[in-house]
Amino acid sequence: MNNGTSRSHTEETRGRLDPSSSTSSLEWRVERTYRARLETSKRMRARALTWNTLLVTSSTVTTVISIILLADPLAYGANGSALLVVVGVLAFAASLLVTSANHAARAETFFRGYRDLQRLWVKVCSSIETNSDAPERLEEEYQQLLDQLPNHSTADHLTADRKRMAQLEQDGHGGTQDEDSAPKKKRTWSAIRKSASEIGTVFLSNALTFLPIGVSAALVLLLIPAVGWLVP
Repeated sequence: MNNGTSRSHTEETRGRLDPSSSTSSLEWRVERTYRARLETSKRMRARALTWNTLLVTSSTVTTVISIILLADPLAYGANGSALLVVVGVLAFAASLLVTSANHAARAETFFRGYRDLQRLWVKVCSSIETNSDAPERLEEEYQQLLDQLPNHSTADHLTADRKRMAQLEQDGHGGTQDEDSAPKKKRTWSAIRKSASEIGTVFLSNALTFLPIGVSAALVLLLIPAVGWLVP
């Protein structure tokens, strides 16, 4: 359930202080980081909802099937008992995952981290506008926040970057300081593989988020025989 939240901070701290553009570089890195933390908070909230939905659905279906099998042991055929065991195990596994993952609390933690980083970003922007020469102090504050806050996943970083690029294009701006915003070059095989890997990473993250919805829908279908049993 933890999609890379233990990833190192290398990507966020690769930009070293440059006397000529250190504050501007820091502004860019802080913005990317707080946007990624926001995406992580959104993902955690979505997972809290979907996995709790699976827990409620599986528990309800288990209860309904148990009651029906008590009244009619053959309502689900000869393997009705086995079906009940499978659904019960699924409900138990869902309860363990919901408890251990604690998505709601983690979402709140990431949101607080996002707000802390956003406040730092405002400080950096203000420093740029007022030509204040305090990049070392701001850089140190940024590094302290990275040490204190849990890290986002690679998928969240990619999602935040893509949304930022789309917003810049929509606003009519030509590019960003990101290497992805450089003039388009001929796509090489390594670039294609990197793009495919990024798409796969984001897809897997989204699949783990919305998988419980599909499983819940399948469990609801198990109640169809219950309707037939209740209606003569």
